[in-house]
This record gives sequence, C-alpha cells and structure tokens, in this order.
Amino acid sequence: MTTILLVHVIIVGILSRSIKFLYILLVNLVTIIISVLLGVGFITAPNPSWFNPFGMELVIVFTGILLWIGHLIVRVISNMVYRKKITLDQ
Repeated sequence: MTTILLVHVIIVGILSRSIKFLYILLVNLVTIIISVLLGVGFITAPNPSWFNPFGMELVIVFTGILLWIGHLIVRVISNMVYRKKITLDQ
C-alpha cells in the first residue's frame, strides 16, 4: 500500500508540473473535503483503534495535507530537473 501511495505522489507531482499552483490547491482542498464527507458517511464510528489519539476527520485532513505536500515537493523537483534539461539542450 505504501509503494502504491508513493508511486501516486510521484506521478501526480510530475504531471502537475505545468498546472498553476492555485488549481492544484483548489483540487486538493476539494479532494480533502470529499474524503472527509465520505469518511463520515461510510466509516463506522466509533472505530477508536484506527484514529487514536486524533479524531477521524482530523486524520483524514492530515493525510490529505501530507499527500498535497508530497505532490508539491515532487512538482518542485520535477520543475528543477525539466528546466535544467532545457538549458542543457540549448
């Protein structure tokens, strides 16, 4: 599961290289909101073993923020590599 998540972060980060930062922010905020709504609707509460010491909503939001930060880090690295490649080709 961790490998799939890492591959997802890398692929999304690379593909988002040419997309405006505001759009990436908005899409991730919508994704986090939808994830919280689906979590509240489909995860049977209380399920204390998964979400201790935090609540379910906070864990879902925190996970979404960590994924977003991962996307941004890969995006920055991808932009640096892409720009360096273009300058070397000229």
